Amino acid sequence: MVIRVFRAGVRQQPTRILMVSTFTSLALGATALAADLPPLKRAAPVPVMGPWAGVYLGGFVGGQWSKDRWTSDETDPAETLGAINLKANGFTGGVISGANLQFGNAVWGVETDLGALTGSNTFNARIPPGFTDIDSIQTKLRYNAHARLRFGWSMGSWMPFVAAGGAYANTKSTLTDSTNTTRPVLASVTQDRVGYTIGAGVDWMFAPNWLARVEFLHDRYLTGAFALPVQDDSQYLELNTNTVRAALLYNFNANSPDFMAGIIRTPAAQAKANWAGVYVGAFAGGHWSKDRWSSDETRPADRFGPLDIKVNGGSFGGLIGANVQYGNFVWGVEADIGGLTGTKTFAARFPPTATDIDSIETRLRWNAHARIRSGYSFGSWMPFLTTGIAYANTRMTVANSTNIAPQPTTASISLDRVGFSAGFGVDWMFAPNWIARAEYINDRYTTASFQVPSQVDTQHMALRSNIVRGALIYKFDDNNAAPPAGMITKAPPIQVASWTGGYIGVFAGGHWSKDRWTSDETNPAQDLGAFDIKVNGGNFGGLIGANLQQGRAVWGIEADGGWMTGSGTFAGDRGVRAVFDTLEIEMHANAHGRLRFGYDAGTWMPFIAGGVAYANTRITIRDPENLSSSAVPVENRTLNRVGFTFGGGVDWKFAQNWIARAEYLYDRYGTASYGSAQQQDSEHFQMNSNIVRGALIYKY
Repeated sequence: MVIRVFRAGVRQQPTRILMVSTFTSLALGATALAADLPPLKRAAPVPVMGPWAGVYLGGFVGGQWSKDRWTSDETDPAETLGAINLKANGFTGGVISGANLQFGNAVWGVETDLGALTGSNTFNARIPPGFTDIDSIQTKLRYNAHARLRFGWSMGSWMPFVAAGGAYANTKSTLTDSTNTTRPVLASVTQDRVGYTIGAGVDWMFAPNWLARVEFLHDRYLTGAFALPVQDDSQYLELNTNTVRAALLYNFNANSPDFMAGIIRTPAAQAKANWAGVYVGAFAGGHWSKDRWSSDETRPADRFGPLDIKVNGGSFGGLIGANVQYGNFVWGVEADIGGLTGTKTFAARFPPTATDIDSIETRLRWNAHARIRSGYSFGSWMPFLTTGIAYANTRMTVANSTNIAPQPTTASISLDRVGFSAGFGVDWMFAPNWIARAEYINDRYTTASFQVPSQVDTQHMALRSNIVRGALIYKFDDNNAAPPAGMITKAPPIQVASWTGGYIGVFAGGHWSKDRWTSDETNPAQDLGAFDIKVNGGNFGGLIGANLQQGRAVWGIEADGGWMTGSGTFAGDRGVRAVFDTLEIEMHANAHGRLRFGYDAGTWMPFIAGGVAYANTRITIRDPENLSSSAVPVENRTLNRVGFTFGGGVDWKFAQNWIARAEYLYDRYGTASYGSAQQQDSEHFQMNSNIVRGALIYKY
């Protein structure tokens, strides 16, 4: 169909910076500005198509080398094993789908894949015999998926590229305890892992429309936490995977003879079913959710579970997105945010005196998605598949009426959940520019752990949601003008400054961060509660992105990566013998994968942006007085954080191809937890950051 692109005098030059970027995004709303602007010089028509542009499908095979780092908050020093690496190597194979846009030699794309994994590893923990009540712990890899942003550079029939985004993996962990006489001797749990992926490779166009690929991927996942009836303590697993794989792909390129074939050519009668363009809408529906609860309660008389807390309710909110169309194939990016209703309380005290928890309540508050969509046009109907990142905010309340220790009998905590989303649906263009949608979404979130003052143990929550909803959408396009059959064309530029094109840049600024710490310390006299550790410092690095402009609406995808400075220290010894002397948070690096929406106001473009955030931090616990045989004076841990980001700013095109930017970002991360070998307890961290920065950008 038609993609109308407006572009002012563009000078092409080779890219000198290839940034590792993080995928996918979420942007809300639009900014309205006055349209009476002084006329600017018209730009000569510039083609945006190239041999790499188009939708592609294919399959891949390869090998993977994985390491699952295990820790536990075992409270008996004689049974503490420290950290153990479970290496699980095997094979991978699956399917790939993606789409590219080409600006000169620069190629931007989005891609998803799904594949099976082989490989498992079992560690025999009883060394020496009787050392611990765990005989073995096993990690088994099952399948994984990626949603990625790619940037490549065309060199004729070859295109080297870098790629980054979100990663999802499903694994199974099995723990055995042959000496246990009161609980099961074998128990398993399926874990959903969410993290980030980075990689690089090269595509080779060895024949018209046919591509061969070789690439490397590094996946790093958030710590997965769980508690099992076979063990009184919390187990933590942090998975890292290196993959080398080859792929065979078929590209449905708009300029190729195959793309012009009658089955793919868009008939003139379907001209009004042009799916390319920016759109906004509203949705409403229902959700059926299940929050799986487990606890590492250390008293066998008080232990039970895991238990499923079922929460049903409504889902409503707004969405925004953009599509590009190649013949009948439609690829797009979309973000949504909405409220959730539904609360469920589980009365855990059954029978009476069986546990020191009276009830635990899950309340769903709101959620958001940043997704890639792939559809196929049947005139006014378009069925589609979608996948990406999910975020949900929930509130947990634990009640304990029998608590005689000096803690509250009821305590609540807000939990940020990060997960993976997949679904399908159908869009119906029932009138020019108006679309009705019906869809199903399945969200699977990584385990979130927390501790509240009314309970000295760690609670683990694993949320899954099934959502059915309808939407009403308005699509902005260029008056639905009918294009030549099967072709992608360009409209004459209007008298505004075109923002279409790829760009690179550098940024610098400052951040003001806060990391909220809690612990499940089992000694009430040493329980410090929750404390906020403030960390301020600088933030600087590089960014890379691409924009598409339709009229005055500008849609873009962008990734950045950089360093963060600053550290904050909490003194744990507050008049009593605390579990540590000091706890330090040190910022290392962060990255964002964002969707941007702006409004062209001539040489100025205000914008809003949102998506996925990643941060790397270092935790240092110092306790020189610790005399435990299994502890060390200083313990260091690197924590990977994944969350969401949103913000806004303004771009100023102060010279041809040169842009200055000022912006604000708010990053909020899901709870990160780990088992401390030194403290023999679980530590939990929840961070948020406020960032103000400026950028200097060169646009191709």
